[in-house]
Amino acid sequence: MEHIPAWRGLSMAMQLGPVGWSVLVVLALGCGGGDSSERSPEQENGSGDHTVLTETGAEEQTLGEAPAAEAAVPEDPAVPEAAVPENPVAEDPAVAEANAVAEVDAVAEDDAAAVDRSVADASRSIDEDAPVAETRGDLDGDGEVEAVAFFGDGLLRIGPHELRLQVRQNPAHAEGDRPRTVEVVRLDRRRNLLLLRLPLQPDEDSPDRLVVVAAHRGTYAVAFEITDGRAPLRFPGDGTIRVLETHHGACERAGFPERVQPEEAVLRLGRDGRFVERRRRPVGRRLLCSEIPACPYVYVIEPAGPRRVGEILRHLRSAALYDEQSLSLGPPGALAVRSGVLEIELREEKREVTYLDAVHVVVDGQIVRPTACGAVPTDGDGVEQTYCDADRSFHRIAQGEVLRLRFELPPQTSSDPAAAPALLVASGYYVPLR
Repeated sequence: MEHIPAWRGLSMAMQLGPVGWSVLVVLALGCGGGDSSERSPEQENGSGDHTVLTETGAEEQTLGEAPAAEAAVPEDPAVPEAAVPENPVAEDPAVAEANAVAEVDAVAEDDAAAVDRSVADASRSIDEDAPVAETRGDLDGDGEVEAVAFFGDGLLRIGPHELRLQVRQNPAHAEGDRPRTVEVVRLDRRRNLLLLRLPLQPDEDSPDRLVVVAAHRGTYAVAFEITDGRAPLRFPGDGTIRVLETHHGACERAGFPERVQPEEAVLRLGRDGRFVERRRRPVGRRLLCSEIPACPYVYVIEPAGPRRVGEILRHLRSAALYDEQSLSLGPPGALAVRSGVLEIELREEKREVTYLDAVHVVVDGQIVRPTACGAVPTDGDGVEQTYCDADRSFHRIAQGEVLRLRFELPPQTSSDPAAAPALLVASGYYVPLR
């Protein structure tokens, strides 16, 4: 048997764990208590050494002296004797195997998650490039069917032709909102039109933007557009489009009388490729303007008295529909002002509460804020105004309340009746009372 020095045997035992300790005990007993015929020549001559283990697990030299060369080798400092366990317990092979399998499974799960993320990213990229609405039809009257695809960024593709539409990205839109649609409608026996329905808000009761596209001079162009999609469009197939006034539209056209007769406009395609109104005809029964579910009324204060010009924040009947709207006040030169000051009232006459975030007028392209929105935005009593900036700090107008606003118009205000109309611009929403 090859001789193993004591220090080397101890080091090997500690490195091998419980199995190594068992082997060392067997070797020690065999060398110290066995038959003398099995002892090495060095042991027969009284030279060499052998070790036995004490009850504490430490080695004890019993015979001989260690060779000088070996005695100079220090014990492994990384494994002190105090670190030797008293009763080493062998690890269950089944447990070790289970732990190894768990580590492999963890790595596999991490890899699978990484793959899933990559696939999701790729799918999302593909979805973003995919059309949001598709259809097919012969739109130019050549007897061939064109593929139509509309994309979320406003790109409309009809066969080889492309048309870019302005699409408003509303932050309120989310998955599950009403979809954008495209459909082929008949204009007459030879020609078809493309009708796009683009929701302006996610609310199912809010209006749609309706866009009609027609073939024109070898390409395609927008031939008609209406923002208030509540106005029903009819395509009777006789070369016309029929547009029926809404309840609100009829009252606004007539200046909000007590009762109004709705009308239907008849439009035909002009030489420039756009539909123009040819005539109107009354339809249906007379309606009460007081029955309109609406929003704040806007009045211009004139020497002859208040003149109602319309409504603002139309159809924005919840906080989720918060938006900015404008209302035409007429040509700047036609506004009745006193000493260059325009006075406007917002009256809440319905069973609702208005939450006004900001308001101003635009005259000759210039933005004019209320006089109360000066360096220190307060009213005459020192109360801070919250309608000066679009910061989601709302001015509340309850039913029956009136907000009067004053605007100092620029001195060079145009007097040309054909000039661009002055606009009242407001942001906010209203909430109907139940």
